[in-house]
Amino acid sequence: MNHFALMAPARPLFRILREPLNSGAGPTMNCPFCEADQLRNSQYRAEDFFRLLLLRLPVRCRNCQERSYVSIFESRKIQRESRLRHEERNRRASD
Repeated sequence: MNHFALMAPARPLFRILREPLNSGAGPTMNCPFCEADQLRNSQYRAEDFFRLLLLRLPVRCRNCQERSYVSIFESRKIQRESRLRHEERNRRASD
């Protein structure tokens, strides 16, 4: 039996990275410590090297300031959400 036949067909990587937020690509990421949905990308540290090889990127919660790791795809989504929040904040400030 071919085990790969049971798997759903994979979407191309470039389509995953360019999907809009409201495309139903999945729920918003939550902090594993406080369950807030306000994550941002965190700065890299020397100890992150091996996790980066495994395509796990550091993120930080804006609510509790705890640091955790997510996959590179989730990090991309967090980056887009953060950019949209920033643009919305700028729009409100200019009104």
